[in-house]
Amino acid sequence: MSPSVLLPYIYGLDLSRNEFGNKQQFPVSLQEMCNLRWLELNRTNVSRLPEFVGKLKSLERLSLAHNNLPDVPFCLNDITSLRSLSLRDNHVSNSQISTRLFDIPDLSILDISHNNLQAFPKDIENAK
Repeated sequence: MSPSVLLPYIYGLDLSRNEFGNKQQFPVSLQEMCNLRWLELNRTNVSRLPEFVGKLKSLERLSLAHNNLPDVPFCLNDITSLRSLSLRDNHVSNSQISTRLFDIPDLSILDISHNNLQAFPKDIENAK
C-alpha cells in the first residue's frame, strides 16, 4: 500500500522544531491530508505559510508559535472550521492582522501574545 493512500486518514500532525525556514520546503503531501484536524508548526523558523494550508478545510487547531511570521497568513481566513489559532511569539503587528480573521465562525481561541502589537487588534470585538 502506498503511503499516500494513508494521508487522508491522518487527523493530527506535529512538525514542530524542524528547520523549514525560508526554504518553504513543507511536505507537498500535506495538501493531500484532507481530514487533518490539527497541525503544529511551532519553532519551524517559517516566515511565510504556504497557501495550501488554507485548503485544509477540516483543520480545527493550528499552532504557528515561535516562528518569524510578520503577519497573519491571509490563507487562514478560508479555514472556516478553525477553532484554535496560536501565533504566539512571532513578529505580527496590528496592521498585519486581517479583520477577516475575526469572521471565522468557530474561532474561540486566538493566541497572539508576544508579538509586536501596539494596540488592541482592530475589529476583535466583532469576532463571531
